[in-house]
Amino acid sequence: MNDNSVNTATEARALPDDLVVLNHINQLARGFNSTLELKEIINYAIQALPQMLSAGKCSIFLYEQETEEMVMVAHNHKEAFYGNQDCELRISINEDQMLTRVIREGRSLLIKDIEKELGVKNRSKYASKSSMITMLKLRDQFLGVINVNDPIGRECFDDKDFTVLLNINEHLATAISNARLFAHTKMLAMTDGLTGLYVHRYFQEVLEKEVIRAERYQQPLTLLMIDIDHFKRVNDTYGHQTGDAVLKGISKILKQHLRRSDYACRYGGEEMALVLTQTSMDGANNTAERIRDKIQKETFVYDEKEIHVTVSIGVSEFAVGMNRPQLIELADKSLYEAKHSGRNRVCCMQAASQTCEKVEP
Repeated sequence: MNDNSVNTATEARALPDDLVVLNHINQLARGFNSTLELKEIINYAIQALPQMLSAGKCSIFLYEQETEEMVMVAHNHKEAFYGNQDCELRISINEDQMLTRVIREGRSLLIKDIEKELGVKNRSKYASKSSMITMLKLRDQFLGVINVNDPIGRECFDDKDFTVLLNINEHLATAISNARLFAHTKMLAMTDGLTGLYVHRYFQEVLEKEVIRAERYQQPLTLLMIDIDHFKRVNDTYGHQTGDAVLKGISKILKQHLRRSDYACRYGGEEMALVLTQTSMDGANNTAERIRDKIQKETFVYDEKEIHVTVSIGVSEFAVGMNRPQLIELADKSLYEAKHSGRNRVCCMQAASQTCEKVEP
């Protein structure tokens, strides 16, 4: 937030005749600080902001540094559909739009008349005449923007509306920053430092949860156990740092083949596990074969050394009445069969038949 915005917000806090508004802002701040879960904070904000500002439309965008895009994470546009699976609206910060002006100019915007300020040619893009766009920023860290449109009961937003939103902005930015720090800390406790995969303890927890879900809702669930063939030979020949580079490279490949609802975990040593939710044996077998083939063709490079490895994969499918240890045991048996029937292959085993279908490379 720039100096002018800070000064405006400070003046608003000092106004003695607006205690009701200040009380509402304090209530919002308490709501933001009542949780460290980002989704809950955003949901609370998107419900409270339109009421607080008497606005018809409101949306919240968070900045994604990796892609240099702003991603709409919440809105109250009941009729809107944004054309992809997650209904996400993504805007590159390089696009020439109202939302990106705040980034280029480094300041929040109160637009009382879009037609006059942006020109007639842009008027068709916006249903409202007036808009407020404020930067979510904490110190030097840009977090995103709030966009508020369609003032209710008046022709346009005024300076008082803008000052109120700037005050809310500060509290929301702090809450978002705290939630992200909390999520990062939690993620560090759940993930393996070398590979970025979930740790063994979390694997056991999430598999237990998914087994209960599969039993309750009669949904398919499959488990892949993956072991790097002759991995000891890699460490003995090239050194453990090269082995670590191979582990990181394979972990990256595993994550590339997963959906958001799946889990990639480091089971132990060179053994990894994938929990595939709502996935049948056929689907899991196809995923396993794609992973096996990709790893076989991959060249892993470390310290100018080129290394080629293969993996063996055991697949098990949840059956009604099965518990977590049984599902793991079945995947282990499949993996054992894959290793002892030649390696670099996928073996699928189902509880009912206890038979193994080998997929040859």
